[in-house]
Amino acid sequence: WLFVLLQLGYLFGASPAVAGSGVTFAQYAHRGFGELTIAATLSALLIIAANQNVRTRADAAARRAVTWPALSLLAAVACILVSAFHRITLYEDAYGYTTMRVYVQAYLLLAFAGLAVLAVHVWSGLDVRRLARQVMTGALATLAILVFWNADAWVAQANIDRYAVTGKIDVPYLTDGLSLDAYPTLVQALPRLAEPARAELALALT
Repeated sequence: WLFVLLQLGYLFGASPAVAGSGVTFAQYAHRGFGELTIAATLSALLIIAANQNVRTRADAAARRAVTWPALSLLAAVACILVSAFHRITLYEDAYGYTTMRVYVQAYLLLAFAGLAVLAVHVWSGLDVRRLARQVMTGALATLAILVFWNADAWVAQANIDRYAVTGKIDVPYLTDGLSLDAYPTLVQALPRLAEPARAELALALT
């Protein structure tokens, strides 16, 4: 929590948008992602281990001694996850959408949901097997959605919508970075584009 409070302006601000900050949007979005993943995992394992060592439900004082610090720790990690999601959103606003950025956001939502499930277990009584089943179910459901959902078409549409607002579009990424699943969406979007973006996209699609 000390880290979160000291970094509050950085975590939830928009440092790259401030002239002279020395921070690029890429650095702002990517910095600390690996460390965040490790910290969230270790926090969850620490909480599970602590709760496993408080085996008796009758010892209310012992359970409270574990429950409240555990919930506080989960809340701090959740704040950092929300910050990471916020930074990816700012990155998308600045440079557009990619499938990788969408997958990262899906991972962050899954991690947040896992922490929320763990918080419920900490409050009501931890059942490690049931917790593992619930987290695995959520992970498999997320994977199934990403596999069967046409993410490339969504990314293409999101970038076309962004073009309508900003006038910026990354044609090489849309035609080379996305699969053929995005092409119907791009073809339908051609009338919405102004020259020379329309001609560039039409040429790239041929």
